[in-house]
Amino acid sequence: SRSSASRRRRRREGSTPEPISAPPISAKKCGVGSRVVVYTAPGCHLCEPAVEVVREVCGTDFEQVDITTDPELERRYREWIPLVKIDGVERFRYEVSADDLRAVL
Repeated sequence: SRSSASRRRRRREGSTPEPISAPPISAKKCGVGSRVVVYTAPGCHLCEPAVEVVREVCGTDFEQVDITTDPELERRYREWIPLVKIDGVERFRYEVSADDLRAVL
């Protein structure tokens, strides 16, 4: 409904995700030496475009984490996906461009 969408939007605009200790992920590095992780979920309409951009820049040297496989990840990141972290630091939410990703790397 429109009111629930407004509440979600206000929550997104006025809050940040809490830090989380994610399960260990293999230390794959993007071609430039940075560890890139993309948090996604099935059915997320923004996730596939974000993954494609990361793939364009990093090839296969990144990790994709499905947050639905871990209740804690689901709780922490559901409203922020797709979320891109580089070397453990959140860099992009919702969208990422190849130029912006290259600039950060």
